[in-house]
Amino acid sequence: MLQALSVADVQRETIEIDPYIPLNIKWDCNTNKIDLGKLYWRTGDFKTSLLEVSLEPHSGTICSITLVAWNILRTKLPKRMERDIPQQYGRPVFNISDFSSDGYDVYDCAGSFTVYFEGDKIYVLFVEDVRKVTSMLVNGRVRFGLDDQNALCWIGVNNLTKNEIEQLKMALDR
Repeated sequence: MLQALSVADVQRETIEIDPYIPLNIKWDCNTNKIDLGKLYWRTGDFKTSLLEVSLEPHSGTICSITLVAWNILRTKLPKRMERDIPQQYGRPVFNISDFSSDGYDVYDCAGSFTVYFEGDKIYVLFVEDVRKVTSMLVNGRVRFGLDDQNALCWIGVNNLTKNEIEQLKMALDR
């Protein structure tokens, strides 16, 4: 599981939704215009479910989140998702000490996740019990739920536009 070590400044995200890749969230991690490569953390069963997170290779700052495939979709968020959780603004900087350093490494972490899509929100949960979440990082419309060890428990997008909701409905209906 990814573990946050610190928090990077808030940066505007780009959210792309289409029928083939239902959710792609990007931040500009290449501010110095030099391609430093990326590190990739992937989870799922790698056949019917796959979520990929790209990280900047020197700092561990999150660069993108791509929901490629899923096998569990729920249409009602867990009730405890709406509780008050202490918030901090910014993007997570994850521990990358387990990654090697040649610039294009992939760290596969087999596991399951559940996609929740309700109203104007989509969440990807890596834990079943949302009560484990003790803090939240907020970057624009994107939220990251962390436990008391700063492990990533969920990723969410709030305030989806009407167009994004329609696109997601089509993508998730396939």
